[in-house]
Amino acid sequence: MNVYHYFRTSLYDAISLVYSHLQLKQYPIIFKLTKQQYGDLCTPIARQIAFNENFSHTEVAKNILHTLKESPVTGSTPKPAQSNIQNGFINFRLNRSFLNFKTVSVCSKKVSHLDNNQYSRIYSEYPELKKAYKQLVSSSEIIEEIEKADPGNLIYNEEVFLMREIALAEPQEIISGNGLRYFFTRLCLTFNRFYHTCPLYTPDIKQTRARFLLMKAFYNRMIFLWEKGTVFNDF
Repeated sequence: MNVYHYFRTSLYDAISLVYSHLQLKQYPIIFKLTKQQYGDLCTPIARQIAFNENFSHTEVAKNILHTLKESPVTGSTPKPAQSNIQNGFINFRLNRSFLNFKTVSVCSKKVSHLDNNQYSRIYSEYPELKKAYKQLVSSSEIIEEIEKADPGNLIYNEEVFLMREIALAEPQEIISGNGLRYFFTRLCLTFNRFYHTCPLYTPDIKQTRARFLLMKAFYNRMIFLWEKGTVFNDF
């Protein structure tokens, strides 16, 4: 599930109920990354409405959040986030249950091979990625049992931060240009911190499987962003 699409749809539903006179096409909902103390994503939509309608942006934000639907997402997908207000911005913090779900979902995709020249630039900028990839492809026994991995065993900050970056780097939302490079860089730097802090092989097989699950999800997301960036000549 694309979290941006979920939030955007939910916000439009809430706004149409609270401010039925508004022409929603005049209010495109954009999202920005926000400070960690506030959440993961924020949107200035309440401030936009307040400015045009001469309302209090705090009241607009409160009205929208109060009306925001709490209905469960279709299927087994967990509710993605909790929300709060800061200075008229509506903030969303991704729930751990959703991060678990998204990590497994991204991991389920097939990993492309990185042993060719088109990825040499990645390796030159992030040499850890080549080392980690060799561990990934040489650990066939663990990869074959990856479906047994439980992301709930990822409990350290560096693991959770990487899960969050994977969920936020949604290819359908990032069009091209600086957005692609920015998310690609964030993703790789976050992986570096994870790789240097959290050994892939541990005495606990459950923890080892979970870390390989996370690493495979990272590679799937990273490669997708890279290939999309090279198509647009952004990298």
